[in-house]
Amino acid sequence: MALHRTETSFEIPRETRLVVRGTNGSIICRRGSGSKVLAAAVREDSPELPHSRFIELHVDTGSEFVVKCRYCCSRVPAAADLELELPGHLDSLLVETLNGSIIVDGPGCPVKAMTCNGFIRCSAPCGPLDLQSRNGRIDTLGLCAVSSISTTLGDIRAEIGSIPVSGASISAVTGAIEVCLPPDASIFVDAATGRGRISAQNLEMNSPEAGHGSIRGAMGPGGPRLFVRTRLGDLVLTSRKPGKD
Repeated sequence: MALHRTETSFEIPRETRLVVRGTNGSIICRRGSGSKVLAAAVREDSPELPHSRFIELHVDTGSEFVVKCRYCCSRVPAAADLELELPGHLDSLLVETLNGSIIVDGPGCPVKAMTCNGFIRCSAPCGPLDLQSRNGRIDTLGLCAVSSISTTLGDIRAEIGSIPVSGASISAVTGAIEVCLPPDASIFVDAATGRGRISAQNLEMNSPEAGHGSIRGAMGPGGPRLFVRTRLGDLVLTSRKPGKD
């Protein structure tokens, strides 16, 4: 089945947030080499749905730029996958979709990403990250700055480079959590699981407190609090170079 592709490009002022809003479809955002945003909507042509080729990318401009996919000459949202190449001067990035996965690769700015059904994967450099999925796995790769990561049905693997001075939280309900911290981190770790197993691997803490299903203690001189919780899954804290399994 052939793919129908609709493309557009536009300039975005510095210190402006970019919002990418989908409905049913995955969203991929990657750092590009140019000064413009390059956006494409991709979907399959279907004989049963001849209107599927009549889609357009719409950009609302103002204090923030909003990219949406809709049917031509209407305000009705269209289901399609969105692919974007980003310039390096974005103030921040917000990505939302109802049903679909989100991939964000090295935008070099704060990122907030939300999906109801799908996984989220973010690669450094980026952050602080605020990532939310109701039904899907979440991964951060590289030395990402992490503020908040949460999923209801899914696992989390977070490679963390730093957290804000206000602290950070990582939480899951049914899934397992693995947190990879740099050896020279200066944070206070507060981690616990309700019914799973918890372990710390190659992690040096000052005066750690380990109880049933919980580990608490300072890395280095201490600092912002990293709050990690899962109700039903296992929890692993590690200290190793990002990207190494």
